[in-house]
Amino acid sequence: MKTKRVNTNPPPLLSGIEAPKNINDAKRILSKLISGFIRGEIEDTKAKTLCYLLTVYVSVIRETELEKRISEIEKTIEGEK
Repeated sequence: MKTKRVNTNPPPLLSGIEAPKNINDAKRILSKLISGFIRGEIEDTKAKTLCYLLTVYVSVIRETELEKRISEIEKTIEGEK
């Protein structure tokens, strides 16, 4: 059985970039990703994958923040009754 060889070396554009810790990190990474794609430094498949992952990350962060805000509002309303 043949195994698929996976390139674990990131393109120079992405070397040194860590996973985002907040939405600002995601925006910074996305900006670098777009620039690298336009300059031809990153393959379209990798660009699509990374954009997808960043989109999911930002969605999770937004949903988490929304849940927190809703919970705080509910506690406030309950406290007023």
